[in-house]
Amino acid sequence: MQARPRPRPKTVYVYGGNDPHFHSGRASALLASFAASDHVDPDTRVLPLNYIRTRYMPVTVLRYLVENRGGRAGFLFSDAYHNRCLRDAPASVPDGSLVISSAQNVGDVGRTLVRDKGVKLYFYLDATLRQYWGAVVGTKGADHLRRLLESERLSFKEAAGFFVYHEGVAAALRDDYGVPRDKIAVIGRGVTIRPDHIAAVRQEGHQEPRPASDQTLTLMTVGKDAARKGVFKVIEAIDRLPEAERRRIRYVVAGPDRSALPARAFVEPLGFVTGEGRRALLTRMRRADLGVLLSEWEGLPGSVYEFLTLGTPCWMSDLPHTEALRAHPGVVSEPLPIDGARVAERLRAFLHDPAALRDLRQRAESQWDAFTWGPIVQTMSDVMGTSRR
Repeated sequence: MQARPRPRPKTVYVYGGNDPHFHSGRASALLASFAASDHVDPDTRVLPLNYIRTRYMPVTVLRYLVENRGGRAGFLFSDAYHNRCLRDAPASVPDGSLVISSAQNVGDVGRTLVRDKGVKLYFYLDATLRQYWGAVVGTKGADHLRRLLESERLSFKEAAGFFVYHEGVAAALRDDYGVPRDKIAVIGRGVTIRPDHIAAVRQEGHQEPRPASDQTLTLMTVGKDAARKGVFKVIEAIDRLPEAERRRIRYVVAGPDRSALPARAFVEPLGFVTGEGRRALLTRMRRADLGVLLSEWEGLPGSVYEFLTLGTPCWMSDLPHTEALRAHPGVVSEPLPIDGARVAERLRAFLHDPAALRDLRQRAESQWDAFTWGPIVQTMSDVMGTSRR
């Protein structure tokens, strides 16, 4: 009996998968993981997000600024931006394809793909815009931000399903947008570091050259928004310590502009690290005594995942919906709201108990393979019907 030919795999497009700098790298890591998986059988392609400097994008930016009276903060979430990014999609995306968007909006063009070409649209989210703007910027009196929320609502309305980082995002989709529970899958996220870089950096070990005292404490925070990541609160807490203890602390900060950080002898600002500098940054993360994230709000703390994957213990605030992460071996939790005096006392304890830090590192290294993409890709494929049978 002649075997029946296998049906052609469905084409899955990952919107934003063209560059690891978009959306904390989750889209590009997801794309690579689909390609590497033995358990899924889609034809996986990219729908690219564009940089502001991309051809014709500056004109789109200027038009947006004029129409929204200088409301630049929301451009990357706007219909104008996503319509420009997806302008070629109606001609290039076959009917019936699947699209996974790491952006909260896909613009009029993306919504038209669903209605006119039978595309199934899925979102993979760390937060909704309502959560993000409410926590970071606020919407009172900002008409252009309200328009962004309306565009998000219209895009969500066209979705076949949602993959989200944690239950907090799922609850927001249900409560704020009326998304049915059965259209939401809580799947977490994997780490966005290249596998070959993970292996090489782990091999290097914890071999940071030390100053005179072997009790020097090296802290490190990674993230562009210094205020939101709690950088200034860490600096304030170190300032509270006596000079002799301050001299034993080094605080490495990667992400914010160097000029945005106060000048302190103990602060080492690395600025925004890109390209070839990324590999060296991972080495610095591996060699830090503690990764630090004393943030008041996060969609999901990606830098903590990266530190733990490299075997570096972490000190993080007790952010909502991160209970499982805070219970992970090698994590120390700091109560919210952040209190400078309490943080200073914790720093003093770290300084005077190097054995506790070594124990934290051993715990982190014991579970450093916990944050892989395999289970996430499998769940997505099962939901979308692209698993290999």
